[in-house]
Amino acid sequence: MTLHTVENAWTGHRTAPFPPVPPAQKGDLVLLDATVAGHISTYVRNGRLDPPSAHALLRCLPGLHEALHSLGYPSGHHGAFQYFHRLLKMSELVVNDVLPLDVGAPRPVSTVSP
Repeated sequence: MTLHTVENAWTGHRTAPFPPVPPAQKGDLVLLDATVAGHISTYVRNGRLDPPSAHALLRCLPGLHEALHSLGYPSGHHGAFQYFHRLLKMSELVVNDVLPLDVGAPRPVSTVSP
């Protein structure tokens, strides 16, 4: 179920152009986008993600949250907010699907409303 959901979201997202973002953040956001996109496309292509890649994607979640915080209201970058929100949602789905449940470790939970 998760793979199908991510696959559908990825199909729509991957053709979206990179949105206009604040110039001071562009380099960091392009790198974050490329890193996350690589992991998501691998997951969709293979139906799984190896543990090192899953942990690398997990480490991207704080950066996605920071991006959403800086791109949200009143920044005026609504398109960029939506773009990175989609990446966050797909990333959370993949991480929660791939990484084994470790009772002692916190699981990624979105704090951003759709």
